Amino acid sequence: MSIRETSRFVDEPDDDFELSLDLVASVLREQFPQIARCSIQFLESGWSYDAYLVDESLVFRFPRHAGVARDLDRQERVLALVGSAVGASVGIPKSVLRGAPSARFPYCFTAHEYIAGDQAWSVEVTPELATDIGRALTRVHSIDVSAAEAADVRASTESTRFVFEQLRREVSEVPAMEAAVPGPYQWLAAGPVVPNDPGGPPRLVHGDLLPRHIIVNRANGRLAGILDWEPVLSDPALDFSYLVYCGPLSFVRRAVNAYEVPVDAAFLERTIFLGRMRSLAWVAGSVRSGWGPTPYMRFLNNAFEDDQE
Repeated sequence: MSIRETSRFVDEPDDDFELSLDLVASVLREQFPQIARCSIQFLESGWSYDAYLVDESLVFRFPRHAGVARDLDRQERVLALVGSAVGASVGIPKSVLRGAPSARFPYCFTAHEYIAGDQAWSVEVTPELATDIGRALTRVHSIDVSAAEAADVRASTESTRFVFEQLRREVSEVPAMEAAVPGPYQWLAAGPVVPNDPGGPPRLVHGDLLPRHIIVNRANGRLAGILDWEPVLSDPALDFSYLVYCGPLSFVRRAVNAYEVPVDAAFLERTIFLGRMRSLAWVAGSVRSGWGPTPYMRFLNNAFEDDQE
């Protein structure tokens, strides 16, 4: 697992190149004159890409930094591998167009078909969605490790203990957390038992399975797609631990119950533990940034709800 994926309050590097709607339109007009470009909408700016929706059908992703651009080929190999494993039932971005560096934009960029739906943290999640996620992760985590390595998916060596110590430091550096979230803070201060690391092989994991990367079908609430992959070979509990951002522990358990990959005895315990630590770190980052705990209290409440099941 990657520490960069556990906390969202690290300063992101500045863009190498500033984009605008007009600039995107001119780049596309130059390189893809066959596209109508009736509408161009800015979608979002992530750690690695700026994304624009064109004609309600194509998402163009422009690398924000040179290092991201150099990684495009590897990303495409990994997404092709994941897409072949998951199948057509869940949308996985697959490049259908590739732009070349030019005087207007200095890096290669790609486009994939738009996966329609809502981000999971903007909807009321359902048990069926949890089941869909568990089944999708079964297929992802079943990808042969040698095939993942051939696609240049790197292995993580960070243990659960290492992640715990890193996140505990982040929380301890924000003294206001004790008053802001006394119950979870005391849980951490008491020194919770760190679950054992997995005894089985590492799996190809998404690595950043935030609700914003889980796309939900507007009509039926089922899983429509999974976006923005940061794949590593690691503990599969890492992916499930993000689900406390989507819903309560019953939602997490439902997803785990639908999961068909063999797991170790500490899998669910480690999933909940990592979800609690990550949620605490998010709230600590929010408090440190001056926003207070409110923006991410839902995550923390999910992770620390009474676990009666």
